[in-house]
Amino acid sequence: MSDNFIASICATCFKIPQEEDGDMKVKCEKCGIAWYCSEKCKQHALPLHALECQCARQVVQVTQGKSDTRGARMMIRVLAARQLELQQAEEGKGEPTAPAEQGSLPVWRGARFADVERLVSHVDAMPDEKIDKFRSIARGVSKMPVAAGLSEADVLQLVATLQCNSQGIVDLNHHKRGELLIAPADMNHSCSPNCFVAFHGNSVQFRTIKPIA
Repeated sequence: MSDNFIASICATCFKIPQEEDGDMKVKCEKCGIAWYCSEKCKQHALPLHALECQCARQVVQVTQGKSDTRGARMMIRVLAARQLELQQAEEGKGEPTAPAEQGSLPVWRGARFADVERLVSHVDAMPDEKIDKFRSIARGVSKMPVAAGLSEADVLQLVATLQCNSQGIVDLNHHKRGELLIAPADMNHSCSPNCFVAFHGNSVQFRTIKPIA
């Protein structure tokens, strides 16, 4: 979700083009924010992106490039995935956890929005100035169609949860490529870690850096 990588990493498969290829060639013409490595990836993302497109464009237009839109766009993406999960359930397309090859694409790649809600937020221990910052994001996002059915307080809780559990996507050369992968949030964090997290496209690896019992 990092602003610096919008045009240089596929929004679907996280592919990074070779230097000679330049930036991504395919994008959503409506918002100009979502870029893809191919038409196939664009079509693959369409059900989800259709729900976030207008809201994400609105956020970028309001800031006019003067501030980082990562936090707000992160919220919009998660809320859009929540809506798609609900839509798939209503349409009877099967459980969101079903493998992609067996039917409709699983929104959360094996999880549900409820799993996101269960992550810690530490909102009760945050300083007021930080909460005020998160509240300003929640106030704007809660008025968008993508947040239908949620109160501003619900969105504020989600903002804090995502900020607490977001993770920089870093390759084996320590180059930062993006932001937010929910899956590693289920791993216990430590100030003296015994693992190193590395990413390969949209897959994550945990590599040990010291003996583990």
